[in-house]
Amino acid sequence: MRGFLGMTGHFISNWKLESVMISCKRVRGRHTADKIRQEYEETLAISTRGKTIKNGASVQLSPYERKLLKELCYILKPFEDATIMVQKDKSVSASLVVLIYMGLTHQINELSVTYNNKLVQTLKLSLEKRLGGSMSDDNFLLAAMLDPTIKLRWCNSSDSMEMENKLLLNAKKYISSIHVDSESCDTDDSPPQKSLELTHQHQEFLVS
Repeated sequence: MRGFLGMTGHFISNWKLESVMISCKRVRGRHTADKIRQEYEETLAISTRGKTIKNGASVQLSPYERKLLKELCYILKPFEDATIMVQKDKSVSASLVVLIYMGLTHQINELSVTYNNKLVQTLKLSLEKRLGGSMSDDNFLLAAMLDPTIKLRWCNSSDSMEMENKLLLNAKKYISSIHVDSESCDTDDSPPQKSLELTHQHQEFLVS
């Protein structure tokens, strides 16, 4: 018994659903997922090649176009690296926001010296609009400081003390809130809470 693989396309034209037959070919061997994918990719490649030849589209890039594409890749490379950094499934990425903003800002400023064009200026404005607020957001600042791989390495000497005080202040507020919540849950016959003893130790450490 012969096996065949048919590929159809469906689209809407003038508010009407249209269907076309792309290919119908015999498939030899087992109809595994890999085999079907291979046939699918070959059909698309043939269709694309036929359309290119039919339309007479030029596939040759001029020296200027090649130069332009190389510059574009060079300019966008830092943003590609930043995107890869934050795409993590098994680790947090909030602590990277401050570093990414500072790193991209530095690289964009260097690029603007060599490539003083509209693209670089647009990227610079977009970066400031989207991530500029992270430098004044305590959530991102604290996330960076609490990350053992980052800590305060991104701060200069003048800002380091200010960031340390910010961290201690937020730690005191958090510990105080835990202490109040724990006391409100206590009853007369409840056993001693070990977490409260640890909280008091933390408070003494922070005060000292």
